[in-house]
Amino acid sequence: MSRTRLAALALTAGALAGSGCGEAAKSSNGSGPLTRAELIAKADTICLGINAKRAATKFTASLAESARLLPALVAYDRAAVTELRKLIPPPSMANGLKEITAYVQTLANVTATANESAKANTRKLEKTQSLALEVVKARQRMVDAAKREGYKDCAQP
Repeated sequence: MSRTRLAALALTAGALAGSGCGEAAKSSNGSGPLTRAELIAKADTICLGINAKRAATKFTASLAESARLLPALVAYDRAAVTELRKLIPPPSMANGLKEITAYVQTLANVTATANESAKANTRKLEKTQSLALEVVKARQRMVDAAKREGYKDCAQP
């Protein structure tokens, strides 16, 4: 297994373990939604992992290199979406968490589409531009919600 894949696997495992892989994340008292502080801490841990993974992935202009690197990002983003969906927010923070989760899901979808293009060794400018616009719109909604509700790492995509 390559060093890159081992690093990706380690990052994924760490993020999933840190975010409480398995059942839904409830308040520390075991019932009901997470408190505001608990939700921010758990979601920010997931976002920090996503940010670190993406920052550590260095791309060149090569489609072959993209086809090699993108699957790990897709898998990581999808795992993060799963973990974000397990968080039970206080009602007042539900919409913000939905925006954060929607952004990460959009990243996963766009990255998967880019991976398909890279594997097919094509550069579809029109498709790429529409995907880029989708990411920009989702990113702005997510950043606005994250800042409004006090997230740190989720406000820094």
